[in-house]
Amino acid sequence: MNFEIAFMRSKGPRESQEDRAGATESPTHILLAVVDGMGGLEGGAEAAQTVQDALLLETNVKLALEKAHQALLEHNKKTHANLEPKEMPGAVGTLVSIDRKSLTAQVGHLGDTRLYLCRGGEVELITTDQVDEANLPTQDFGRTEIEPVVTEIRLRYQDILILASDGAYNVDPYPEDNFKHFLSRFSHRLMTFAKEYELQYQDSFKDNATLLLFRIQPSDVKEERQNIPILNPRTKNALIIVLYIVIAFLVGFWAGANHIEKQLSEQSVSD
Repeated sequence: MNFEIAFMRSKGPRESQEDRAGATESPTHILLAVVDGMGGLEGGAEAAQTVQDALLLETNVKLALEKAHQALLEHNKKTHANLEPKEMPGAVGTLVSIDRKSLTAQVGHLGDTRLYLCRGGEVELITTDQVDEANLPTQDFGRTEIEPVVTEIRLRYQDILILASDGAYNVDPYPEDNFKHFLSRFSHRLMTFAKEYELQYQDSFKDNATLLLFRIQPSDVKEERQNIPILNPRTKNALIIVLYIVIAFLVGFWAGANHIEKQLSEQSVSD
């Protein structure tokens, strides 16, 4: 299995960069993470770095989220002991852990960073924002209690994953269509996608803006053949029923044709 990866990082109008994006790989897994330090809070960049470092150490997503949570709580306790709990630096983030053999991806999510799946020219939002009516995160790693969401998706070769901070996707009211437009022009090279996206919106970013783009590719023909999707049992049973109906129709048609031919032959002989 091969892969292509690209990053876009922009400070936007802010003086510092509080977003973090990173990836690591092992013989069994590939880890992708985008973390957004809570803007306007003291130590947001440190909070984001602390969370990212913890996330990229563990292939089990649920456990990684728990460790990142504890890491930030301990960091805040040591570094910001003078602050009230609600003033502590926070961070939101999305983690993807890809099993290289099965192409199964565990997705862990907290807050309003996002994961998009791009397949066959279509773009689908995988995560759900945890926000209030003002679109502010209701969950972050700096809180005493967190409620992360963990899901699982099955990937295919040539799928493209887009991990995005809110500053990157909020430049357009329809992010899925926007990403789809850029993919139609620059999917041949993700680095070009990242550069062109930043050039297009560098004056429109209202916050730190970060994208992590990732594409999985087969390393040989054998892997490409393994990319054929497996039918789920319901679809398989439906196809079997349709096949039986078609066979029954053909058998009936053949029997009917033979019967008519026999009648015509008998009539010809009697004449």
